[in-house]
Amino acid sequence: MNHLGGRRLPKGLPWGVLDQAASSATNLGLSILAGRLLGPDGLGIVFVSFSAYLVALGLQRALFAEPLVITSAALGSDDQQGAIGSCIRASFVAGISAGVVVALTGWIVGGNLGRALALIAIWLPAALIQDLWRTLFFQQGDGRAAALNDTLWLVVMIMMVPFAVWQHTTGAVLAAWGTGALTSGIAGFRRLYVRPSGTIGWWTRRRARLAGWFAATHLVLIVGNQAAYIVLVALLSPADLGGLRAAFVLFAPMTLLWPALTLPGLPAVSRRLETSLAAARRGAVILSGLSLCLVAGYALIALLSARPLLGLVFGEDFGSYQGLALPIAAGQIIISFSVGFALLAKALERSPALLAARTMGSVTTFLLIFWLATEHGPTGAAWAMSIGAAANAVAVIAIGAAPQRAAVTVKR
Repeated sequence: MNHLGGRRLPKGLPWGVLDQAASSATNLGLSILAGRLLGPDGLGIVFVSFSAYLVALGLQRALFAEPLVITSAALGSDDQQGAIGSCIRASFVAGISAGVVVALTGWIVGGNLGRALALIAIWLPAALIQDLWRTLFFQQGDGRAAALNDTLWLVVMIMMVPFAVWQHTTGAVLAAWGTGALTSGIAGFRRLYVRPSGTIGWWTRRRARLAGWFAATHLVLIVGNQAAYIVLVALLSPADLGGLRAAFVLFAPMTLLWPALTLPGLPAVSRRLETSLAAARRGAVILSGLSLCLVAGYALIALLSARPLLGLVFGEDFGSYQGLALPIAAGQIIISFSVGFALLAKALERSPALLAARTMGSVTTFLLIFWLATEHGPTGAAWAMSIGAAANAVAVIAIGAAPQRAAVTVKR
């Protein structure tokens, strides 16, 4: 058997790793293209516009994807299909709305940043719905389809690289990324046998409470991150902001590993929790231990070759940011051990505690950035962001490991 109830890893984990590797490669490719074609200043602008996508992506997962996975574990086949169909319909509407909001924000902001926001808004609905397909594929036990779908995005993006090099503009760089998202989104829609059904009202009535807590937690993350970036923009130059982004891209493997473990891990933990809390808890420890080993190994390699890695991937102008590797790696090691406990806490619906942990981490990060970035520039900013994230991770571990007070079965 290959599940979390025993001593083995969840079924679909290899596909989760491959899927997230392809997905992260597209995001890394966007950063590399922007860094090499547009320089540190251009990368900083693209990064800020890309953050709008990350905000919308987190909200979609909080409102739709994660509540669906957690609450559908105990449903029969017909009810599960109905929940999925309603979720798809609601996500379509939310994706289009997000694109409109980002486009209007770009129009209000104006300038180079405003144009970048308007450009990424064009591709936003396709990118968001494509991410939902990933969750649905794993929820239905078809990790291979998810990996192939994200690989298609990467292949199309690579095919668009000559166009981006030829145009040498922010729009062309974002178009290379967005065309892959659109192609992959259409392909995923054709492969899924579930179609939009039901009403958005049905989804909100059945999942509103859990989705509301998850959304509130993510909104705290958004507010904290945006407040931190506003401070960073005020304290750091565009080049330093771009260098900080490049360092996190290379030296923060949890951005790849966390979704790779979550995609197959959350459905598995939720299913096992229906029958055995002890089995789900063992699985959380196994996932966290695996994550810790992988991140520690990567961190060692990154610390030994920080400057050549930055120069090779982004160009020699970024080599001076090698000192950011240490604070980022230290935070990543602590964060890595929280992944399994975070999944267990979500499956147990300990949402208020998770919200409190996220609030504490965001406030800590914000306060530390004021102090450390002012005194030590991008290195201080990296330490502040890592310490805040690590504080949140420690709290999440405590929440997931806490004894269960009531019965294991969670009311859906």
